Amino acid sequence: MSFLRIPSNVDLAVRGNLLYADNGPDLVTLDISDPAHTQPAGRVRDAFRELPMPAAGPLEEAYQPANRPGSAVVVGWRKLAPGEAVPMRVTYNGPRGPIFFNGGLATSTVAPASASGSDMGKGGSLARFAILGQTLYTVDEQSLHLFSLQNPTVPAAGPRLQLINGIETIYPKDHYLFLGTQRGMYIFDVATPTAPVQVSFYGHMVSCDPVVVQGDYAYVTLRAGQTCGGGTNVLEIIDLTNLSRPRLATSLPMVGPRGLGVEGNRLYVCDDGLKVLDISRTPSATLVQKFATTLTDVIPNGNYLLAVGPGGLYQYAIGSTALQQVSVLPIVP
Repeated sequence: MSFLRIPSNVDLAVRGNLLYADNGPDLVTLDISDPAHTQPAGRVRDAFRELPMPAAGPLEEAYQPANRPGSAVVVGWRKLAPGEAVPMRVTYNGPRGPIFFNGGLATSTVAPASASGSDMGKGGSLARFAILGQTLYTVDEQSLHLFSLQNPTVPAAGPRLQLINGIETIYPKDHYLFLGTQRGMYIFDVATPTAPVQVSFYGHMVSCDPVVVQGDYAYVTLRAGQTCGGGTNVLEIIDLTNLSRPRLATSLPMVGPRGLGVEGNRLYVCDDGLKVLDISRTPSATLVQKFATTLTDVIPNGNYLLAVGPGGLYQYAIGSTALQQVSVLPIVP
């Protein structure tokens, strides 16, 4: 229907007719009541820190803050091959000056809330934005940010909580936030939205770590890799009966898991294909169906499962016994 060009965007969240997205260091609000004619509605300046610079060295000297315009925002880095000419970097002249942009945009997997505008947006397990009640919560690599949505079109920046390095994802459930990190899972109580209280921290081997929650269990995929540490590839099922003392209930070997979703008696895991597991006897989990499609993340949404991967946006009908693919919308860079 339309395409929104948002330089340096990493993630987003939608509630009702408003879309919230990061635009470099700023948080922008867009009115999407008419998707074909989206209008900017608000902006929070310097809401986030800019992309961290690689280790200092001779090649990066020209990019030190003291050697570039104060109004410039660095949104990407690329190391040149020996002898390669320096390309033209300025691709967008924003209201605050030039934005240096090298590389593509990272897309998120946050789904919009219902048209009626519920209090909680629906997001994927790899989301870094989450809406609960009148508060937007976001995470970067090392902190949790709060924004009040009392005036939905103009979010007000609130507290920022400094956490350990390696924060990756955020998942809201009831009045709790579950933060996936490369070293473990944070649980925060946000019954008082502006004053999150850490309930516990569940540690594990260093690895990539998206998390979803249903009932008394959290489901976490751990993936080994160059950017994820030296951990192993497993699905962990964590008992949350006592939120102050989460404990490992069971783990299942995986190939290279990424995002996951849970609803009812089914757990959907993006691994070497889309895996459907029966969790009616949690913490036991049994594989009941598998699709060969390569996917990154999934969002169970009523009668349908939405999934995103290199091939585009997929839609599966959730039947009483099996999934059935009903559509795919190719997304070409």
